[in-house]
Parts: sequence; structure tokens; C-alpha cells
Amino acid sequence: MPFSFFPARLQAKETGFPFLSSSALDYQGGVDFLFCSAPGQPSGGEMPGAIEQIPNVNVKALVLLLSQLLRHMETRGYGCRRTFMKSMKQWSCMAMDLILQEKERVLAMMESLQAASIMAIMLPPMFRALSWTLGGLHCSSIPLSIRMFSERADKSRSLADKVAVITGSTKGIGFAIARHLAQNGAHVVICSRKQWNVDQAVTTLQKEGLSVTGTVCHVGKAEDRDRLVAKALEHHKGIDFLVCVAGVNPLVGSTLGASEQVWDKILDVNVKAPTLLLSQLLPHMESRGGGSVVLVSSVAAYMPISKLGVYNTSKTALLGLCKSLAMELAPKGIRVNSIVPGLIKTDFIQMEKTLPYTLSDLNKIYGLQRLGEPEDCAGIVSFLCSSDASYITGENITVAGYSPKL
Repeated sequence: MPFSFFPARLQAKETGFPFLSSSALDYQGGVDFLFCSAPGQPSGGEMPGAIEQIPNVNVKALVLLLSQLLRHMETRGYGCRRTFMKSMKQWSCMAMDLILQEKERVLAMMESLQAASIMAIMLPPMFRALSWTLGGLHCSSIPLSIRMFSERADKSRSLADKVAVITGSTKGIGFAIARHLAQNGAHVVICSRKQWNVDQAVTTLQKEGLSVTGTVCHVGKAEDRDRLVAKALEHHKGIDFLVCVAGVNPLVGSTLGASEQVWDKILDVNVKAPTLLLSQLLPHMESRGGGSVVLVSSVAAYMPISKLGVYNTSKTALLGLCKSLAMELAPKGIRVNSIVPGLIKTDFIQMEKTLPYTLSDLNKIYGLQRLGEPEDCAGIVSFLCSSDASYITGENITVAGYSPKL
């Protein structure tokens, strides 16, 4: 059972760490996750030594404890890529912007992707409610049992009796997402522009015992979108999730040299189509009491790829569309988020000559150990559709093995 949780009060004293570390090793001889919730913000007024207390408890104690646990985490088969994410709202900082004042939680979790992978998430008090969605670990003085945590997490992630429509879903990222949502209990409606691809994908997933149907749909054509909606409602009276993966890029070349037809095609499929499709599905999502929409952008929105200017622009537009739709649909109980995949092993990545960075370059800059797999995007989409993400909307989440915004 890869889980360890300790309700101990963390102090920035090296002498206290061996006791805490040895207690962690008593269970199974190793550590998988480190959850640190030890705010060092004085409760009120200015206290003697407060300026020293904040960095000591909020930052130094975390680093020293992690340094002691690191080798025990590495022995569990986890590795050394580091990804740091901070909340959108930046609080005033101390010590060269490394210390976030009034920080409520610092979450460091290990994912078995490659040797030594560490993800640290720093959340301010405004996200206190997220501690409940992350398994109910909310500063309790009584540790939750491993079994209780696992059962609660499994139940909350269940997508049973939910209906998901996924565009561009017969291969690559879209197919991986369709499989993952179906494995979590959802009925999934997949589509692509070619009947043969639809038939093959549906057959493959149905052989796995998954609830899947499909239809041909070019999302840039109104009549095809109508057919997709009708297919989704054929056996179900509502729709819960929309995941927009379908995208095109007919041009590799100069941005200013792109014809009006190229601009129209890319923007129609990559930006306009998700919006028009959502407008058709909206009444059916509202009838279910709400839902979740996930747009699939690209790391090209943050790090433009040479000779793909129009495509880069369309993917950047999706980031803004996510924010706008999230604000507009929040009163209807519909959440809108986007994922921003990095270099994922898909047909698109075959255009290696257009990429400004090689894997070795990214390894030197960010410590990136490998290219992503389509499945690396599937889990986060399933999470965003689940009740675990009920307090998350309007977020653009990078799935790249590193943050291009560093």
C-alpha cells in the first residue's frame, strides 16, 4: 500500500527529523508520499521571531525533511524529475520570492513515471477547500487509515452512470482518455473523421468490456456535430462530460504566409468547433445538474513551435476560451478546464523537424527524462471529470513532465 501520512507538527529542527523519519519507515521500510501541512504564519499580531519562524517552518523544515526521506522514496522506484506549480494568486513573498506568506499547504507527491519523480504544489489559504477534495487530508490530529483513504478515493473517482462525449478519440490522446473514462464507469461516445477508425476503436474498447459507442464526425461540419449529439442521446437522456481533443494543422511554414483558407480551417476545428459543440450539448448537461468540459490545448501555447504559427495561435486561444467559458458556465454547475500536453508520442509528434527542442535539450533544461505517453493525459482528464475536482474550474493544467512557464 503506497501511502504514508503523519499528523505530526513539523518544526525546523534537524534533531526532530530522525524520529519522524524512523517512524515513517516503521510501516513498510519505505516512503512514497510526503504531505506537509505545517503553516508557520503567526496567528495574530507581530510575534518575536516571527520573521524567522515563517521561513524556518514553511520552507527549511520541508526541505530538510525531504532530504532525509528522499533516498527512501527512491528505493520505491520513483525518480528525480522535479515539477513545481504555484497557485494563480501570488501572495507577497520573502527571501527572493521563494517563501509564500500565509501558505496553507505544501504538497509533495510521488508519481511512478520514471526514476525519482517529485511534484511539489504550493497552495495558499484560498484553496483550503482543496484539502477536502484531495482525500480529506485536512490538518486532522487523527491519521486516516490507508484502507479508509483508498476506499474513499475509489468511490469519489467513480464515473458510473455518466456519459462522456470525446472528439478526436479513435487514437492517441483522445483514445487513451476514452479508455480511461470508460474504465472508470462512464459510457463513452467516441468519434473521428473516418468510419474505419471509429469501428476499430469501438471494437477494441468493447472487447475490453467497456461501454463505448461511436460515430463519424468532422467537428468542423455542423451536420456532423448534429449527428454526434444525436448519437450521444440515442441511449442516454443526458450528457455529463465533453472532452475536446480533435485538432488539425494543415500548414508547416510561415505564419504570415498562411492563406485565409488555412486560418479558417485551423480556427474552425481547433477553436470554434468546441464552442459550437458545447452550445449544442449545454441543455443536456444542464438537465443532468451540471457537468465538466475539458479542452485539450498544447504546450505550443506557451512555447511556440517554429513553423506552426497558426496552430500555436489556435492552442493559445483555447487557454482564453477555457477561462471565459468557466466564468460563464459556473452558475450552471458546469466546470471548464483545459490540459496542456507537452511532447506526447502521437502522430503529430512525428513532425520532429518542426520542434525547436530535442529531448536531450529538454533534459538539460528541465530534467525531462522521456517523451510523454497518451495515457499520461488520461488520468488528469478523468480526475477533472470526477467529483474530486468539483472545486476546480478555469484552470489550464500542463501535462509535460515539466512546466514551460518556469
